[in-house]
Amino acid sequence: KGKYGLLMAKLIRSPPSTGDVRGRARRLLAMEWVGRDTRVNALAPGYFRTALTEAFYENEAWQQDMLAKIPMRRFGALDDLIGAALYLCSDASASMTGVCLPVDGGTLATL
Repeated sequence: KGKYGLLMAKLIRSPPSTGDVRGRARRLLAMEWVGRDTRVNALAPGYFRTALTEAFYENEAWQQDMLAKIPMRRFGALDDLIGAALYLCSDASASMTGVCLPVDGGTLATL
């Protein structure tokens, strides 16, 4: 186990109430694998219509409520994720590791 491997093992055993487990895991893995020519990044999608979320989108009141909270006033289309994913997989992001790139219509910018 590397320097961060023990921290990662401890993190996995931590209860969810101890904070942003996924964010900490991403950052710990990024530091663990930085010397292995491996980058660890993530996408943070906002509201996207998928088979798993279809029940929400069938509710017109829910849609209007959510759209009012999204600065760009539109739900994400799955194609919106392609450019962000290609960026993180390309040499254009060669200096990035441990980051989470939001694709959320500006929602996180309002927090």
